Amino acid sequence: MSTVTRRSGALLGVGAALATIVLGPALTASSAPAAVQADAGCVIVQVQNKAPVKTSTVVRVELPGGRTTPLGERGYHLNAIGYASGQDLVYGMADHYRGRPFWGGAHVVTIDRDGRMADLGPLRHTGAHPPPHALPTAVAGTIVGNQWYVRKGVELYTVDVDPHSPAYLGVARVTRLRPASLAGLVGDVDVDPADGLLYGVTNAHDGSGEVVSIDPGTGAVRVVPGTRLPPSSTFGAVVVGPDRALYVTANLTGGHSRLYRVERGGAGSVTRISSGPALVSSDAAGCLTTPAAPPEPEPPTSVPPSPPPPASPPPSAPPPSGPPSTAPPDGAPPVGTTPVTPPPVPVPPPSSPGPVPSSPVPTSSSPVPTTSSPPAARTLSRPESEEIVEVAAGENRTEVKRRWALALLVVLLGAGAAAGRLRRGR
Repeated sequence: MSTVTRRSGALLGVGAALATIVLGPALTASSAPAAVQADAGCVIVQVQNKAPVKTSTVVRVELPGGRTTPLGERGYHLNAIGYASGQDLVYGMADHYRGRPFWGGAHVVTIDRDGRMADLGPLRHTGAHPPPHALPTAVAGTIVGNQWYVRKGVELYTVDVDPHSPAYLGVARVTRLRPASLAGLVGDVDVDPADGLLYGVTNAHDGSGEVVSIDPGTGAVRVVPGTRLPPSSTFGAVVVGPDRALYVTANLTGGHSRLYRVERGGAGSVTRISSGPALVSSDAAGCLTTPAAPPEPEPPTSVPPSPPPPASPPPSAPPPSGPPSTAPPDGAPPVGTTPVTPPPVPVPPPSSPGPVPSSPVPTSSSPVPTTSSPPAARTLSRPESEEIVEVAAGENRTEVKRRWALALLVVLLGAGAAAGRLRRGR
């Protein structure tokens, strides 16, 4: 081995040691630390390109855990995607379809949260600036309100994505990014709502990742100090999470793609969340809004009236006018019938007549007393408009006995009076 070779090897060893010192303490290999799991969740849409001009794979990723759900392939080669929360749609640029380029310029394609796509055609001549002839190298994008920021080279295009605007899908502004050495390698950007700046990751000279900020108004690109990512071929998908941390995809490192969580500022930590297949490029958009729950039904303003009571059944037909079916008590006539008059008590024959008195028999015969018959019992008449009310058995029996005793007493008194008159008359 020559001296030059030994010196070169020594220099490489020193460089590797310095890289270990710089990068080693900041990198934490973990599936999802407790601090990350405690943060609010976020769902993003990501496009993954495993080869140039090939069909993109669309996936949905749940943060901070990194769980991935494939949404399929639709034939488009996509990049520079951004999420319009007001429309719940992802906008992206497609420069190829099923391996064939769009010769009239890249097409705008929308993606919903389930992976369904719609091709809206190329950018339109409706804005303040004419659209570029093609955007085959558009590699970074994000949406703020209805403004879609798309990076192509060192220029940042602002595209109107308000469907109700006359300038829909037209280029509203073109901003030049500087310095070009930082801007030209930014693979994706996302906005931090706290300060309005765009954040992305660029490759440093040693291949490591540097977090940069972009002012969309002035085009100024600055390195955020204190945070470095492990070396990668390129850095693609970038999303700002609810915790303001960056979720960054390294497209190719160690034969795989890797998803990192990056804390910004100071000695921010870099945490590996998951690994996937090696990628040529990637892009992400989110966080997707949570679908609103259906409104609960309002309680009724007034208490509904209670239902009317059921109609009373019609009165039953009056019973027949015949005698009631209840059997009368022993010895008592049925209620409502005339009692049978008992036969008269036989009068005993008079005793032998004494001597005929000397007094002459009067010429006018004395009226022969008639035996008075007992008064007939009253017939209980039933009112036509009222129902027959049965008398309780005990009360009916007592009343009947009283009537029979009274009738017998009248008969006996009448018979005695008649016998006395007969005796006096003889």
